[in-house]
Amino acid sequence: MSENNTRCNYCGRTLYKQVSEKYFVCSQKCKRLIKNSTYIETVDSLVLRVNSTKWSTVDDLNKKVDINKFDFISSVRRLIYFKGLLLTKEKKEINQKSLISKVKI
Repeated sequence: MSENNTRCNYCGRTLYKQVSEKYFVCSQKCKRLIKNSTYIETVDSLVLRVNSTKWSTVDDLNKKVDINKFDFISSVRRLIYFKGLLLTKEKKEINQKSLISKVKI
């Protein structure tokens, strides 16, 4: 993960409260989930697989796979804010209605 300490390393939300000494996470739920790196990699790869270079809403892409909505949106945020593999049209916080696409290579 990137060393961006203004966002939660799991869900990518703005970090208002730090709940862990080891990770930059915003809640106990994120603290518990960030420890499972295999699951994070699996979800990230599924998100990249269903995404294309066309603009799509997060909600439409989530309907194509059987993943928890929180984990799906968290993965999208990680791929945008930390890894730079996805783009968003809006400058506001990523949500279900946000338009996203893959970075063109």
